[in-house]
Amino acid sequence: MSPILIFAGDETTREKLKSALACHLPLIVTEDRAQCLEAVGQKIPIHMAFIGVCDVEDTAELDIFEKIAALKPGLKMIAIGDQHSEDAAVEAVERGAAGYMLLPLKDAEILTAAR
Repeated sequence: MSPILIFAGDETTREKLKSALACHLPLIVTEDRAQCLEAVGQKIPIHMAFIGVCDVEDTAELDIFEKIAALKPGLKMIAIGDQHSEDAAVEAVERGAAGYMLLPLKDAEILTAAR
C-alpha cells in the first residue's frame, strides 16, 4: 500500500497522527515545508496527505496545497487545524484540500479519513 504523508510543524499534532496511523499504514513524516515538498516530489505514489495548518500565521503559506496539487494531481489532502486556525483550514480547502479536521483529533476519525 502507498504511504500516507504527514506534514505538521506542531510536534503534538504530528505525534497524534503518527500514533493513530503507524500500526495500519506506511507513513512519510515531515516536519517542515521543504521536507514535505521534497517527499511529494519523489516518484513514489502517496495514498493521501494530512497537512497541519495550526502553526500557519501567514495564509500565504497555504500555497503549499496548490504546490502539492501541482506535483501530485489528485492527491487527497486533509488540512489539520485548531479552533484558532479554522479560517486557515477553510482557506486550505479553497486551495485544494479535500477537507479539514479540527484538533483535538480522535484516532477513529483519522483512520476513517485515511480509508
